[in-house]
This record gives sequence, C-alpha cells and structure tokens, in this order.
Amino acid sequence: MQPNLSDASIDGSNLAGILQMLLSCPFAVIRKHVPDIFNTVQWLVDIQDQSGNWPSKSPSRTHSADNDLVQ
Repeated sequence: MQPNLSDASIDGSNLAGILQMLLSCPFAVIRKHVPDIFNTVQWLVDIQDQSGNWPSKSPSRTHSADNDLVQ
C-alpha cells in the first residue's frame, strides 16, 4: 500500500520526519504498524531521484521521474 501524498501539506521530508518519530516509539506501541511503516520507508526510498531528493508531488504509477520543484 502506497501512502497518499496528494495532500500538499505532506511532502517527502515531512513524511520522513513522521516516520522517524514513529520509529523512535517503543516497539510495543508500534508493533502492529511496523509492516506499514517499513513499506512506507521503502516507498519513500524508491521515489527518491538520483540526487537523493524527493519529488514535489506524489508520483503515480504512471508518473515520470521528472520533478516539478525548482530551487
């Protein structure tokens, strides 16, 4: 299951911060959510571009690797 980042208030770096907080919780608290957390971490790694940056929009399954973010 892929997370939905279509909400503009969540991007890759925000999601990484949320995942870091979750993984800092005691294992007993997150035990039943660990598969979803790990799947989300893997998805986040998979959508990184060659520079290690995350796209500015959530990629769809048919979305190209182009990043619309200009900095």
